[in-house]
Amino acid sequence: MRSVRSEANGFARCRIRMVQWVSAVLICYTGVAHANTWGTKPFENKLAVEWLADLKSRGADSIADALKRVNDRQSGSVPSDVCATAIAAASVVAAARDGSTELLDPLAATWLQSSDFTPDSKLSKRAKDAVQTCRGARRSQLYMDWLAIPAAPQWLELTKALLRRLES
Repeated sequence: MRSVRSEANGFARCRIRMVQWVSAVLICYTGVAHANTWGTKPFENKLAVEWLADLKSRGADSIADALKRVNDRQSGSVPSDVCATAIAAASVVAAARDGSTELLDPLAATWLQSSDFTPDSKLSKRAKDAVQTCRGARRSQLYMDWLAIPAAPQWLELTKALLRRLES
């Protein structure tokens, strides 16, 4: 009986250590908004990087579709993944408008330079509307994710700058 109790106590101590270790790892990663995000820039998340394959294969249609998934939602919350790809798409629109590829992933910049993509005013407005929704408190899950971490001010400033680029 004593050895069973001893083993149970050993297991409990091991479990406590594991929980402490997992907690420490999570604390180290509180600088990201959601899983698979490593920075505040538009392409510093897994979803935006994965969207690049769609951009490469479908071009401007991929941009329009990413923005449409945000703008066509009439009510309810917009999921983080939808906003992450829309912000990446809006960044490509902004870069096409002003020529600055600084915030683009190198693959997006290469696509933009090799394409004849020139967004019209309608697409630019859709990009602006999508970014406004995604950085707004009312409907964006991505906004809520970012508010929970210390890097929120940087992300909000970057998305605000993106809006300014889409307005001019």
